[in-house]
Amino acid sequence: MKESVTHGGDIWSFSRSSGISRENIIDLSSNANDFYYPEIDFHGASSSVRYYPEIDHSDLKEKLSKLCHVGKDNVFLTAGLTDFIYQHMNKQSGRTAIVLTPSYGEFVKSGIASGVHTVSIPAKIIYKNPKMLRSYRFSTLVMSRPEPPVGSFTDFDQIESLLNIADEASASTVIDEAFIDFVMHYDRTEAKRIIGSHGSVYLGRSLTKVLPFPGLRIGYVLASRDSVENLESNGRPWRVGQFDLSVLRQVDLSFIHDLPVKVNSERQYLIKNMDKLGYTVVGDPAANFVTFKTPDGVKCKDLSQFLEKHGIMIRCLGSFGSFDESYIRVAVKRREFLDRFMEAVRLFRHDG
Repeated sequence: MKESVTHGGDIWSFSRSSGISRENIIDLSSNANDFYYPEIDFHGASSSVRYYPEIDHSDLKEKLSKLCHVGKDNVFLTAGLTDFIYQHMNKQSGRTAIVLTPSYGEFVKSGIASGVHTVSIPAKIIYKNPKMLRSYRFSTLVMSRPEPPVGSFTDFDQIESLLNIADEASASTVIDEAFIDFVMHYDRTEAKRIIGSHGSVYLGRSLTKVLPFPGLRIGYVLASRDSVENLESNGRPWRVGQFDLSVLRQVDLSFIHDLPVKVNSERQYLIKNMDKLGYTVVGDPAANFVTFKTPDGVKCKDLSQFLEKHGIMIRCLGSFGSFDESYIRVAVKRREFLDRFMEAVRLFRHDG
């Protein structure tokens, strides 16, 4: 199954093509948090770039460990989750990686770039029959929770059997949890149980999603102490920029605990009102985005071009795996932006 590596959030190109300033664009194609805006001393953060970046991340690892209920020795800071993905796949060169789809397209792309034999298998097939994995010889397994682009969330019990099979094969497992902070009723003690029971599991987390600053290049990985030590001893020096470190140091992460409730409220509002317009929700979304099936005869390209005139960006899924031009993905943002988007959709139905 071919995955798209076209990303949302290209507000720069959209601004140039539409002639609309970035400040007046509603970007519903990217999934950065829109419900929390911390007060950041960007001037102070900017001045820090006059020096080499810090190598000792102890205080930030401690900060993230408290959020995730793990030890600080279980936290590895990286220049965004994508950076870690490429490093991980590079270590699998010449071997086989199994990627459960749908997934973030960079897993397959990085595997190809690193000379990895990448096997893509629909996750629903493997979850239904986990023993299928035993028919493959693989060095790493990749899965996502929540899964893009629908946002369905897989329960711990379902992934546990896959982790056990990967352990039997002496294979590592990467779980893409970039959007897990938006999931209602997620048990934050779960990460400790997973990395405590499976020494070769890497839980990838993104800070560019949960913070309203997608321009930052910073994320982190939760893993066993031995795995983190290996990553740090064999990783690049200055792997995270000082500006990014300085911004993270200023953010109070306690807001994350209340975030899923707010996102869920706006997500349900979006789903309910889009249904009235003939757009059907796909799957059971648990993150801060929703995939819709458009009404008969409506193609995303036409809708997207119409919305561009109104300064609104959405994500078309025509090149994403098994989806076609009748599927769109919409980020869950503040009510005022969702209302403006849906009003434009109503106009499209009337004028389109």
